[in-house]
Parts: sequence; C-alpha cells; structure tokens
Amino acid sequence: MAAPSLLRGTLCVRSNALKARTLTFALRRLNSTDSTPVTDAVAFPVSPKPAMTAELEEYISAAEGRMAFREPKLMLDTIVPMNSHLLDHALADHLPPDPKYEAKKQSRRWVTFQDYGQVPDGHHLVYWPLQAPKSGLMPDGTDPDHFPGGPFVRRMWAGGSIQYQRGISFPGPQKLIRGWCVETVGKLELKLGKAPGDEKVFVEVKRQYGVAPTSALTGMSAENVLARYTPAMTETRKLVFMRERGPVKAGGEGVAPPARVVQAPKIPTYSFTLTPDPTLLFQFSALTYNAHAIHLDPDYARNQEGYPERLVHGPLLLVLMLTALRRVLDSKQSRHALQTVDYRNLAPLFVGQPVKVCVREMDGIPQQWDLWVEGPNGLAVRGTATTLPLTALLKNGPNLNWAAERRRKNIPFGKRRVMEKVKDAEENGKAKEPVAEMKETEETSKAREPAVEAKETETRTEQGEKNAGETSTK
Repeated sequence: MAAPSLLRGTLCVRSNALKARTLTFALRRLNSTDSTPVTDAVAFPVSPKPAMTAELEEYISAAEGRMAFREPKLMLDTIVPMNSHLLDHALADHLPPDPKYEAKKQSRRWVTFQDYGQVPDGHHLVYWPLQAPKSGLMPDGTDPDHFPGGPFVRRMWAGGSIQYQRGISFPGPQKLIRGWCVETVGKLELKLGKAPGDEKVFVEVKRQYGVAPTSALTGMSAENVLARYTPAMTETRKLVFMRERGPVKAGGEGVAPPARVVQAPKIPTYSFTLTPDPTLLFQFSALTYNAHAIHLDPDYARNQEGYPERLVHGPLLLVLMLTALRRVLDSKQSRHALQTVDYRNLAPLFVGQPVKVCVREMDGIPQQWDLWVEGPNGLAVRGTATTLPLTALLKNGPNLNWAAERRRKNIPFGKRRVMEKVKDAEENGKAKEPVAEMKETEETSKAREPAVEAKETETRTEQGEKNAGETSTK
C-alpha cells in the first residue's frame, strides 16, 4: 500500500512545483516591458487554421452581388387537402398507428377531406413547389436561384426555422382558396474548414406564406402581396454548398469521410423508428417537386457526390420530427398549437438505414421541446420547438390558430373577422370610432328588429283582410 501513497505524493509535489513556476513566470512577464501577452508565451502549439484568402474574399463579394439582384419570387398554389393526404399515404406504412385514429377505428391513410382542418405541422412543405422545367434547373436538379456560384456546386439542406403566426387552414367543401408564398434569398456566409478546400457556403432562403381570395392575387407582385396581406407562417431555410468532390476512384479516393459520431444527450419520452426506402424518397420528391439527384439516383450519389447511397431529404426529417411532436401534443388533455421550430442537420442519413425520431419536453421548461433524429452514427438532426395551449393563444391575441378553434366553436368566418377587428382596435387603442360604430350598428340592428317585426305583422294583417274581402265579393 506504500507505493500508491508515494506515487500520489510525488504527483502532488510535481503539480505544486508546476504551479509555482507558472506563477513566477507570469509575475516576471507582468513586471517586464514586453507587451506580448502571457498566454502567447505559454500557449501549446496548434496547427494554424486556413486563413481567408483573397480569392475567397473576391468570391464572396461577387456572390453577394449576384444574390442582391435576385428579386423576391411570388409563388401561388391552390390549397386543397390532396397534397397533405398523399403525404400521409407515403408515411403511413413507416409510422406506428396514431392513437387518435385508432380510437375511431380508422387508419390515417383513409381520412376523408372533411376531417382536415388546419394544414398539419410540416405539411406546408408539399405546397408551393419550385415551378420550373428541366431546362430551368441546375445539372443536379436543384433551384438555380439558390446557387451562389462555382466552384461550390454540391448542395445540402443544413437546417432552418419556422414561426407560426396563425397557421393555414383548408377551405370548406366545394371552396377554393389561393395560397401565396414570397421567397427571398437572404444573407450568404462562408465558413472555413479544417483544411484548404473544405470551405462551405451557407445560403439563407426566407419564405413567407399566406392565403387570399382566389381572384385577389391576379397581377400582383411579391412586394404588393406582402404590403397587402399578413403572413400566416414564416420559414427560414438554410442551405449549404460545398466544392465538387469528383468521381469516386477504384481505391476509394473521393468517398465522403464518415460522419463524426455524436451521441444523443437525453432519453426521449416518445420515439419511433423507421427505415426510409427508395419508394418513400421518390414519393416525397414527387410531392415536393424535388428533382435533386442525390435523393433519386444512386449512381449519381455514389459516383459524383461520394456518398454510399441516396440521401434522405432534410425536409422529410423535419416532417417526421413534427409528426412525433404532434402525437405527443394530441395525447394531452388540452389542445396545443405549435409556435416556433428551430432545427439543424448535423450528419447525412441514407436510404435503407434505420432512423429513430425522438421527442422530449425540456426539463423544468414547460411548452419547450427537444426534437432530434438518431442514425447509425448517433445524432443526425437536432431541434427545438415551442408550443402553447390553445386557450392561452385565445387569451393573448394575434398569434391565434383560428382554424381549429373556429371549427370547435362553430364561429362563422364573417363574425370572426369582425371579432378580430374589434379586438385589434381595442388592444392598440386606435380607431376607437370604428369600433364604437360597429357596436352601435349591432345595437341599432337589435333595436330595429321589433319595429320591423311589427310592420311585417301589420302588412300580413292588411293582406289577409284584403283577401277576405275579395272572397266575400266573389
């Protein structure tokens, strides 16, 4: 037992001696006239990071100039339940049974359109697709409006965020409603890698969504739409562009390096596992009108991008996370609405690999949620979400999911609009006269009802006497 004690004593003495030498050296440096920081004198040697070269600075400046000239793009779509219904079909065989529909003894796949009220969380991704022919796409099938310019030609979905202002509702039976989307290419950022050639360019794409009467948007520009209508949702998409890797050689050169293993830090309260197959990737590509070859062509993914297989769509993983969150929210006694979502894709996931979709409410923070997706190498997607009970939304005002509540209370659309105007005017302290006028009009109409009823009764009496006189004459 003496040897370990002696070893500990030796280590303690050496540690104290090292601390004393460090303190003495620091005091000498402080008393000297040399202006070099102490930390520089004792820092451990590290390999220098690649610096921003003049070539990269020139590239970023030119790319920002190109992006600045790209005007906001207006996209129109007819909001019908079919797109969302087909997405449910695509996911049905990959998800566990939904308790909400199990109780009704029906499958989610066979839900009729009248059962849809609000566009489900994440299902907006199958609306407002890119509207371009093949000749208007990049060689890999992507949108050229997002392309920052060569040599950064390999594109991936890096993450994004969503803010729900009101949400979007499906129209009633035999009704059509026009949905609008204004897309703006935002800031551009270049991040250096560990070695020259590993640089990445991040492009931010902002999308604002809303609805309007079918004929109201004819001939309007994107700027006019935003000036006239308030968005129901705002989404930010973050895309990453990397240098061309080149074809994979026989010796394996050109293959993408394995992703860094990141273990999930928590145990989920709800999760499900699925294995994306080529059919699911094709169906999601078709619903989103996405021709990106890394999701469809195994030879392209392997030989041009250096991946072992086709990649699972980043937005598809977002849909899966929001589907899991909605299952948890539906299990609660009170109704909850999604307010914000932020997520980041950390590692690619490939077709044929099992993935685990997880949800957990943050410890000690109600209505805040951790969302993540685990792959074979650990954490692949990480996100957070904020929700609120529907009662709190009704109490607090403008960020209101009116569609579900209107159907629950059977509030007519016209009356809802009047309620909104009155509430906004009273809260803002503005336009008090119109509010009073609306209330006065309502009171006047109520006061007028007895007089109108009396007049109608008198008219009916006179008509009856006249008819009786005619009968006696005959």
